[in-house]
Amino acid sequence: MSRESYFFRCSETVEPLPFIKTETDLAFRPEGQGYVGGVPDWSEKPGWNFRVSPSRFDEVVWPALADRIPAMQSLKLETSWRGHYARNVLDYSPILGPCEGVLDNLYLANGFSGHGIMHAPAVGRGLAEHVVYGAYGALDLSCFGYRRILENRPYREKGII
Repeated sequence: MSRESYFFRCSETVEPLPFIKTETDLAFRPEGQGYVGGVPDWSEKPGWNFRVSPSRFDEVVWPALADRIPAMQSLKLETSWRGHYARNVLDYSPILGPCEGVLDNLYLANGFSGHGIMHAPAVGRGLAEHVVYGAYGALDLSCFGYRRILENRPYREKGII
């Protein structure tokens, strides 16, 4: 799956903002002198579509921003891009740990997409513990195991952006 992101500036003054994610999947954050964000298109089929769609910004993203923050009525789209979004189609959660029943000496740590850097310390420690001791120690990460994929037991991620 690919995801489209947009960089935009607002000519009106906007109070300092944190990262914002709404119940309608609009997500954006400050970036330099502007903002970066978007709204995922959940109807898009998996594949390698890297074609940018500026009309999606005008039709979906801008109205959602302007509705949430009136000063965003005056924003200007400066650039947009598409990139690959790594996820598993069962539950959008990462897949961690030994590849049980397939290659027991192969350890997985994938499916993080843009938030892998945030999870890296815990995942690194957890996998190191599992390799050395045969089990997780400080933090039980077994809910993200490969076996859940084989057994169709989703551990659904609800905060996808």
